[in-house]
Amino acid sequence: MPALVMNNNKELIEGIKERVLDISGGDEGRTINFDGVVFREPGRSGCGGKISITCLFINEDGNVCADMYRSGSAGCVDFICGLDLNSLDEKVLKEIMSAIFSGKWSVAESSSVEKNKKRNPVSSFKIPFLQKGA
Repeated sequence: MPALVMNNNKELIEGIKERVLDISGGDEGRTINFDGVVFREPGRSGCGGKISITCLFINEDGNVCADMYRSGSAGCVDFICGLDLNSLDEKVLKEIMSAIFSGKWSVAESSSVEKNKKRNPVSSFKIPFLQKGA
């Protein structure tokens, strides 16, 4: 039975990846932003933990990753950056797939890779004591 679940998770992740590539126009550096995608954390249902997915993207290794916020009943908030979808369970993957197909997403105008390339690597801020050889 676990192999069947693993296979289903793999299929869900591949479906999400295909959809992310379709939405982003094949640009792996572009993030897909989500609005209102919230689910209960599977292992902490008694604690009232909720996770909000803020965006999906494909990392350098070709894996689909997500940025998320975890909020608990005590008011604490954690930011989870670049979590590989392979570590999520089937229920969460189905929530992500449902959000994609229901249109709860948006795409930034240009990818973060393009923005980084356009930035000037030399800062205009100068420190005087470095110029004097101190």
